[in-house]
Amino acid sequence: MSGLFHEIREIRRHFHRHPELSCEEYGTAAFISRKLEEYGIPHVTGIAGTGIAGLIRGKDPESRCVALRADMDALAHTVDGKDICVHSCGHDSHCAMVLTAAEEIAKTGIKRGALKIFFQPAEEKLFGATRMIEAGVLEDVDIMIGIHLRP
Repeated sequence: MSGLFHEIREIRRHFHRHPELSCEEYGTAAFISRKLEEYGIPHVTGIAGTGIAGLIRGKDPESRCVALRADMDALAHTVDGKDICVHSCGHDSHCAMVLTAAEEIAKTGIKRGALKIFFQPAEEKLFGATRMIEAGVLEDVDIMIGIHLRP
């Protein structure tokens, strides 16, 4: 378990050190895509701009599909008269948690159904989810799980 703690912490720290505003999550998306490739998880990039959807299939594809969602964007702030970009809303943690969960589930596999993982852009602009839905990512999802932290 301690290895998992260190991995999730390092992933979160990476995102925290490289915040990107809504619709500009190019480095974030590239990092996530590289990790999903490393984990052997098939995925699609460029959804609704910089969004990503991955899929882990179980042995019985006729069962339910559960989805985990993380938002990727950071917020603009003015600190000491300077405009900066910061993960002040926990999205760095969201991405780290979903990536780590996906890796662990991909290692062990699932018996029935499928797990979809979404990394959604532009949550702070209030249109990222709508654009992901319009792109069809939820068409076969039965249950969606998300989280929002307040650091």
